[in-house]
Amino acid sequence: MAQILRNKTKKGFGYFKFKNKLYNIFYGRDGVDKTILQKGFEQIDIMFSYHSKVCIVFLEFHLKEFSDNNAVMSAFIHELKSYIKKKYNSRLGYLWVREKNKAKAQHYHLAVMVNGHKCDNGWSIQQFANAVWQKQNNKGTTHFVTRSTYNTLRDDNIEANAARVRLSYFAKHRTKERDLACNCFSSSRLKLNPEAKFRA
Repeated sequence: MAQILRNKTKKGFGYFKFKNKLYNIFYGRDGVDKTILQKGFEQIDIMFSYHSKVCIVFLEFHLKEFSDNNAVMSAFIHELKSYIKKKYNSRLGYLWVREKNKAKAQHYHLAVMVNGHKCDNGWSIQQFANAVWQKQNNKGTTHFVTRSTYNTLRDDNIEANAARVRLSYFAKHRTKERDLACNCFSSSRLKLNPEAKFRA
């Protein structure tokens, strides 16, 4: 069973017990959402059941006007799936979260997971995301985050775990809008490759 533990010696960090392994995670001052962690970690592992190399790209999107639903992300993911399929002939794994801090409108964090043998650079995905987001959302903006791309190998725990730590930031409770009827996160629904010798 998935479990979250605090790191008693390093403030702001903790451990996530996932599939009988402990992973380092960010642990916000208000705690973290275990369901978001579970979904994100699962999708990474499932991508590894199809590909020995997975490219994970982190993106951030902002809106000028508040919306009480996530139609903007549904529309964007639809376009992204078509782009990834056409350019890389790859399935798409993803996790996004909705947050709102002091700005009047919400913003979104998105992690994109693609076949790393076809894509080893997040630049094209970033450029596509920037163009589509601005086209779909009047005056909406994208933010190119520091260290946005992780080229992870199934058998290289260092880089893959670094990406998992980065992904764990998505799960912090702080800035999540718990009083809205819409979801504060969503993920791809990839299933484990039944023919893979590797089992996540």
